[in-house]
Amino acid sequence: MIIILFLFLFLFLHPYVFYPITLLILNYFKKKDLTQSENSISELDVTLIIVAHNEEKVIEKKILNSLNLDFTKRNLKIIVASDYSTDKTNDIVLSYADRGIKLVKTANRLGRANAHNEALKFADSSIIAYSDANTMWKKDALSNLVKNFKNPKIGYVTGKLVYTNAGETNSTSSEGLYWRIELFLRQLESSLGSITAGNGAIYAIRKECAHEIDILYSHDISYPAEVVKRGYSSKYDSTAIAEEKAGETSNEEFKRKVRMFGRAFYFLGNNLWTLNPNKVGYIYSYFFLSHRFLRYFGGFFLLCFILTFLMFYINILSLNIWLILLTIIIVIILITKTSYKLYYFLLFQVATLLGLWNYLTGKIKPFWISPKSTREL
Repeated sequence: MIIILFLFLFLFLHPYVFYPITLLILNYFKKKDLTQSENSISELDVTLIIVAHNEEKVIEKKILNSLNLDFTKRNLKIIVASDYSTDKTNDIVLSYADRGIKLVKTANRLGRANAHNEALKFADSSIIAYSDANTMWKKDALSNLVKNFKNPKIGYVTGKLVYTNAGETNSTSSEGLYWRIELFLRQLESSLGSITAGNGAIYAIRKECAHEIDILYSHDISYPAEVVKRGYSSKYDSTAIAEEKAGETSNEEFKRKVRMFGRAFYFLGNNLWTLNPNKVGYIYSYFFLSHRFLRYFGGFFLLCFILTFLMFYINILSLNIWLILLTIIIVIILITKTSYKLYYFLLFQVATLLGLWNYLTGKIKPFWISPKSTREL
């Protein structure tokens, strides 16, 4: 029983403790990549696809932000993929048609991935970039993304998303800390080979690697892995910066993560080749196992650890004492401000459990609901 107990504890802690340590050690001994450039940025043409659903509050600002990017205008096309918007989003986009903005409307609301698929049919550039309607890119963000494709081995690049909430709340502070840790891991993975996930707010991919995906998948996790499977590498570039607001409340972020994890489990369950060294290499399969599989199953491993612990020590302390101790811990977490990050971390684990449950019960949906606080200007 004690071996099982420590096994669950190890599986739970590995993505947060042992995996980062392993990455740091591997980075210390890595060899420098001396790959030569393929061509200049000016020779690469780009189509930027912006996905939107009822984004009348922010879409004009996003269009202007995109038109102001520091990139050769003759080599940049901009498409807004409207996922069956019913507000003024489409009208606003059409008002910029004379400035080269193309509107692609879906016949039904089938979610982000479907809108991507529809827009991809009209993208004929060598590089396809993607962004969200509420995400504002720095002026040089696109140029910094595209310059990576001078390396012929790179097939996918994601940038750095920065949260810009004016008034910091417990939720935004905790999400910000989580995101900084995530970006740190991506930087380490990228320097060693390939990242295991990108960010839908800012990324780019070679046209030959871009393809239509299952509408229940997420590009964030499917594209980087598919690119590696095709023999390219997926990178993270911290100089390509985008900004957006995080959810102001833990409830908003919790719902987003449950939805995100459900789709992630759906992808993992249908793509076990991501763990096959013969498909993606030994290093990447280890990255994917550690950073995606084990972390997404974190809530399950934590629950198994707690249940095993209670079963093992149930005869040492009475059940009433354990219930009292558990109640005290929960109360401390809920009311103590300094423990909010621990509370947020536990919410993260619960979100993985609910995401897993939604996947197992067939409740995964392709739609996304944007938190109102992330669209307030």
